[in-house]
Amino acid sequence: RYAGNSPEEKQAMLDRNNELRRQRYKNIPEARERKKEDSRRYYHSQNPEERTEKRRAKYRAMPSDTKSIVIQKGAESKKRHREKKQMMEEQIEVEEMRSAPRPKVLPSTRVPRQTVKQSSGARSSTSRTSWPISTDETLMKKLEIQSKKVENLTAMLTTLCRELKPKNKSKRGPTNKSAKM
Repeated sequence: RYAGNSPEEKQAMLDRNNELRRQRYKNIPEARERKKEDSRRYYHSQNPEERTEKRRAKYRAMPSDTKSIVIQKGAESKKRHREKKQMMEEQIEVEEMRSAPRPKVLPSTRVPRQTVKQSSGARSSTSRTSWPISTDETLMKKLEIQSKKVENLTAMLTTLCRELKPKNKSKRGPTNKSAKM
């Protein structure tokens, strides 16, 4: 690369390259990303077989206690990764659930609504059937939530009734007596 150059010129070139690199990787997010990308590209440009062999040799040279620690750490990181993946999948499922009942006004669903116009009940039923059917689990969850809500409401109503009934009686009682007197 530097053939036919004097040592000073070589050094100047190296300095210039370093300076350029420094300019390129100033403390900005884009540069950080670029640096990551560059290092990744460099890493993957190496010979993969050689890499695995090096890693294996390093592992073989370890003492047994370090080896066990390494194995444990590896297992932990795998577990973490698996959990993270699962969480992501669950999040995606939740997002899909949220966005599922929305596509009401699709051309395919619009047609049956227009054709069936005898009563509002029939129309609502057709619109319901045209929605994408959610999974059993999600339906069960929704039902559970609804039943809980219903239970809470009924409890509130009963307590309100209990509170109201005796008060009314007590109010009525003396007024009636005084009227009778």
